[in-house]
Amino acid sequence: MVAAGAAAARGRPPTFFSSPPQVWYSVPANAGRALEAAVADALPAVWAAAPALMFQLVTAVPPTELAARGVPVHRLVHRERSFVVTFPNAYHAGFNTGFNCAEAVNFGPPNWLPAGGVAVGKYRAAAKPPTFSHDALLVALTLAARVHAREGEGEAAAAADREAGVVPRAAASDAPPTDPDAPPDRLRLSVADPPRPDEVPLQGVRLGAGELAARVDEERRRREAGAAAAGGAPAATRRMAGALGALADDGAPDDGEDADCEVCKCDLWLAAVVSPDARGRAACPEHAAALGVPPSRQRLIYRHTLAELARYVADAERWVEGAAAAVAAARRRAAAPDLGPDPVPVGPLDQDTVLARKRAAERAAKAQAKKEKEEAKKEAAAAASAPLPPLEPAAAAGGAELA
Repeated sequence: MVAAGAAAARGRPPTFFSSPPQVWYSVPANAGRALEAAVADALPAVWAAAPALMFQLVTAVPPTELAARGVPVHRLVHRERSFVVTFPNAYHAGFNTGFNCAEAVNFGPPNWLPAGGVAVGKYRAAAKPPTFSHDALLVALTLAARVHAREGEGEAAAAADREAGVVPRAAASDAPPTDPDAPPDRLRLSVADPPRPDEVPLQGVRLGAGELAARVDEERRRREAGAAAAGGAPAATRRMAGALGALADDGAPDDGEDADCEVCKCDLWLAAVVSPDARGRAACPEHAAALGVPPSRQRLIYRHTLAELARYVADAERWVEGAAAAVAAARRRAAAPDLGPDPVPVGPLDQDTVLARKRAAERAAKAQAKKEKEEAKKEAAAAASAPLPPLEPAAAAGGAELA
């Protein structure tokens, strides 16, 4: 995200007022886990009552309390006609020192994709619905590799998809979205149209394929865990209808578009478990048992099979230079994520503790300032009492020349 100070948008000084600055506090991206642990340590009751606390703008923990728990906290003053860029997974907060006007915009270059996957995982852990389907974005980016394929190979892959009933508009359909005879739109992102394959940068294809490979591994794990929890895998499978809100003949949902798991609230664009005995309900494969029906009455609906998704990744690795390395890197990150600094438990905070630590920090700051001031005085006194150095002979005779 980029935040611009007042008057920056116009590119000239304000004509009516000079905007007071904003004060920002931030925690770097690699310390996100430490911050979350620190908040849970400082406010255990609040944390337990609100699992999505870190996504809400209602709670603040003093920076001194975060620092006491091993969290690095940085402060900056944001002045008018300047910009602040916040990076993915970096937490920030702040306040205005007076009346001002600021603008902000969110943007995601290709190298945001790994961070986006981390964010989706955090949303799922906190049971927070995502803004759009990250899975749909990854599939769209990976399928864009076909425009970079050798002549004929991309068309052959698209033809194989059509034979299997997979018709992603971004890769295989030339019909306009308003055409009533257009094939089902299988890449709709809920809030935006899928990217045009010829407009996707190569780095987007590489990183998209890498993140999709890791996502396929995760989806396989979820299905295995769900089958173990439910006592078996869903008895029936069916490809999604490709229409928003579609229902099967038995009344069960027939498409996961714009649906969330009723347990973890994750996006069900890729796959969902439904049942005619649980109409209007859907769960991700890992939480199929939450539907309360036996596996014999469950149905797995999917948009792409895991084999198809694996082929999309393999095609990208074959056709786009650097995609194989991106896939390997994504799997390494998934297997061993960077957890950042370890949190330091201190215990729940209360008002007396906060005030005591604040006063201690103020006393330490005053003592440090006093020490620096005394040292500066000593240095000035020593410099004033020091004898002047003797003049050079040439300078004493007046014979030196000025350069």
